[in-house]
Amino acid sequence: MIEKNCWQSYMPTRVIYANGAVNVLGGEVLKIGKSVLLVTGRTSMRKLGITERVCTILEKAGVKVNVYEKIESNPRLETVEEGGFYARDLNVDVIIGLGGGSAMDSAKGISAVATTGKKIEEVMQEPNLPILKPIVAIPTTSGTGSEVTHISVFTDVKKMRKSALRSTNTFPQIALVDPELTYPLSPYFTAVTGMDALTHAIEAILIHDFNPVVDAWAEKAILLASKYLVSATTIGDAESRAGMAQASVLAGMAISQVGTGLAHGIGMSLGGVFDIDHGAAVGFLLPKVLEFNSPIREQKSRLIANLISEGANFSSGYSADEAVKQLFNTLPIQRGLNSLGIKEDQLEMVVGDALTQGATKNNPRMVSREDIWSVLKCSL
Repeated sequence: MIEKNCWQSYMPTRVIYANGAVNVLGGEVLKIGKSVLLVTGRTSMRKLGITERVCTILEKAGVKVNVYEKIESNPRLETVEEGGFYARDLNVDVIIGLGGGSAMDSAKGISAVATTGKKIEEVMQEPNLPILKPIVAIPTTSGTGSEVTHISVFTDVKKMRKSALRSTNTFPQIALVDPELTYPLSPYFTAVTGMDALTHAIEAILIHDFNPVVDAWAEKAILLASKYLVSATTIGDAESRAGMAQASVLAGMAISQVGTGLAHGIGMSLGGVFDIDHGAAVGFLLPKVLEFNSPIREQKSRLIANLISEGANFSSGYSADEAVKQLFNTLPIQRGLNSLGIKEDQLEMVVGDALTQGATKNNPRMVSREDIWSVLKCSL
């Protein structure tokens, strides 16, 4: 029996954080293999010249590079499975995820399929995955934290549902966090990925009863995101980009230990049904979720409010949900689920699916169907 004030922590990913960190990629990969599958999205990395730059760095180091650039913004099971069998046929040594959370999540699934030779749906049901082909994560956004988690999320288009692959063997071996790679990110995606990072940190604090490691990572992430999210979105200066990159990593490390809560449970379902941007969904849900959880997390809610107010230089006296609203209201984006094209009469399927999501079950306060309806209606 584990006593109440005991805690655990496990973080096998080696993080290399620096402006220009991508330049050490070749040497780092050579330590673990001689051939790679570079997994990335369908257009943006290629258009920005980042794919070519990464390939050049690897090839100059003597690494054989194969590219798989078919990943959707919400990666589909069949796309990940195709990439996995492609990597298996090539017998590559290392899988590299380059991009946002979609590419990095997909790299984990591709590694699992390539190693086991099983279909992705079988892999996701496997309770004990073997040691997989090494994964290297290179984020070009600051939000998902996938570079330091064992979690990857994929969409089943036929079922209109998102589900997660979780295994300690899908932690990336290396995370190369280079803030300069986030400089081309648009204001909209800077905002919504940053909202995701802040939501990660806040939910991590709310979920657990006692874990000082999680608290340290999450509290620092909240301070950084509250300080730099608006300026990263509106100005995009080097200091703000660096602050958000660090916030993303720290928040990702926090949720890797304790998971997420109701904002992510409902957000997963919204993404599965409507194929919308994940960060926007969880960010728009977060204020109402904070209000819902505050009766059983009063002290932690006050802490969150104080951290946001300190980071954003707000006056004191806000509740946690009010502080989040105040912060998000300063972002130059439309707000509310309505802005994503979602109407109340479309939400029935979301409610039922959200009840079954692991993040919903992980929420610190028990959630009913009526509670989910309330959160959704208030977030439109």
